[in-house]
Amino acid sequence: MQELKITEVGEITIKKLSKRDWEIIRNKCLSVDSNTKEQRLEHGTYMKYLCVLGITKAPFFKSEYLENSRLDSSKVIERENEYYDCPTEQKVLDIIAREIEKHNAVDDKDIKEVGKEQSNI
Repeated sequence: MQELKITEVGEITIKKLSKRDWEIIRNKCLSVDSNTKEQRLEHGTYMKYLCVLGITKAPFFKSEYLENSRLDSSKVIERENEYYDCPTEQKVLDIIAREIEKHNAVDDKDIKEVGKEQSNI
């Protein structure tokens, strides 16, 4: 977990997204163009779900979403509604989403190192 202090909001704790979180994000944010069959990322929805699922604790969420826990669908909907109802400006929520994205980034170098280790086995 990582603590952020956002002037307009206060203290926020962000978390590593679980496989289940990424699955929800994929299902909600990816669409397939029926003509070209290409996947498209719905960027606004992606940023929203990064906040909904990537924030452990924030002043605008009633509940905490701890690492190694799972939100059921009703809690996801509750957090989504709290996200919409919070008085925080969208540009501030986008900054928070980018911090969550950075906190969850996969380093290509790490993947290559793991690949080398496995090939030596």
